[in-house]
Amino acid sequence: MDRGEARKALLNRIKLRLGAHAHPAMVEELSNIIVERKLEEGEIKQIWLVTEETCPACEAIKNELVADLEAGSVKVVDVGDEKGYDIVTKLDLMEVPMLVVELQNGQYLRYVEE
Repeated sequence: MDRGEARKALLNRIKLRLGAHAHPAMVEELSNIIVERKLEEGEIKQIWLVTEETCPACEAIKNELVADLEAGSVKVVDVGDEKGYDIVTKLDLMEVPMLVVELQNGQYLRYVEE
């Protein structure tokens, strides 16, 4: 399975968990305005699972996403790592675990369920 197929499979599993009428949305904050939009597959550079070493919920979500982690469609980053710190500060994250989408242009978006 290539990376694009793995991402599609992840999104489909998330949609199934949310129910038939709900769908995941990507959001970005622009001057305190939240904008929902769908992302094109080519825009996504990487999906990150932001975690913290002592977080029990982080371990649970890692177990839930094990297939995606093994496929490389989602990568884990700790808030104490340089990359994790960069994501946390750019998005002003206050909680973990958090799924974050890194775009090809270097921008980060929080992944939220609607």
